[in-house]
Amino acid sequence: MRAFIQHIFGEPWNEECRVALDGFTALGIECIPFSNVDELDYARREDVVVGGMFVCEHALARLGKVPPAINYPESLRFALGRNVWESTVGELSTDMLPLFVKPAKEKDLPGIVAASEQDLEPYFAKPHYYRVFCSEPVAFRSEWRCFIRHGKLIGIRHYNGQADCEPDQSTLKRIIRACANDPYLPAGFSVDLGVTDDGRTLLIEANDGYALDCYGLRAKEYALLLSARWAELVVVKDPLADVACESLCMLESEAKLSQEATLLLKELGYEHPRKDMSDDYLFAMEDAVADIAIYEANNLEDGSPDFNENRLNAAEEILDCIGLGKY
Repeated sequence: MRAFIQHIFGEPWNEECRVALDGFTALGIECIPFSNVDELDYARREDVVVGGMFVCEHALARLGKVPPAINYPESLRFALGRNVWESTVGELSTDMLPLFVKPAKEKDLPGIVAASEQDLEPYFAKPHYYRVFCSEPVAFRSEWRCFIRHGKLIGIRHYNGQADCEPDQSTLKRIIRACANDPYLPAGFSVDLGVTDDGRTLLIEANDGYALDCYGLRAKEYALLLSARWAELVVVKDPLADVACESLCMLESEAKLSQEATLLLKELGYEHPRKDMSDDYLFAMEDAVADIAIYEANNLEDGSPDFNENRLNAAEEILDCIGLGKY
């Protein structure tokens, strides 16, 4: 595998190309700059192409591949928190305003909150059968991108609004679990989340993993995500599939703890804990297991900078109250 990376005037075409160049180079992958799509004729099927949307779709079309739009995956619709429906330009009217509108084909036009007929002009210029998604407008205080590779969260980056307004952790966990359990989602993609004024964490949209804005994701993780999705799209084995993301160290340990917690629940007779227990209760128990394991793994003792006796005691009490006993 090689990485063909779009350049202009001898430099990476944009920030994503630069980050991908750094990431693939660090992973030992040969990087080949190109500035004209004709140069992609020298690319092999397994070679990743990094560049703008048009360039990547051109490269995929050469191989007879048209990536599907994912937008609002069925498995994540529980996190929408608003009415979202598919429609056509011909069905849009000013009576529906204000309205959020985005193209059904990813990134074909910018999504907008239309408050007037003038706002809809770019859409009205399309044929009447042009498909769009519509939704009730929602004001987000902050927006975050979650990067998913093979069903695991490999990074989360703030990209708009108030950086100190973070997603709700319980909702985030539900979304990541749903991603991991949905076999129809891509091997590499992103989930954008927004936090509303009243503190709700909602799904903004999902984005395919090719030509994806990185928003400061670490270079290696970004390259691994691109590699995973490209290999899936062109139907070849991802040579980097077994490379672990460095930023996943804690997340993988948390996933292991989550599995251990589920086994403990089964020992108590909860064969289907999702049905028998509320999500909040299950998350609290998993977090308690994680908290205690973190203390044990790091040998934290009273007086250590990160030691929090109240948090440790609370975690032990949660486990004790459901009969798991203290560690």
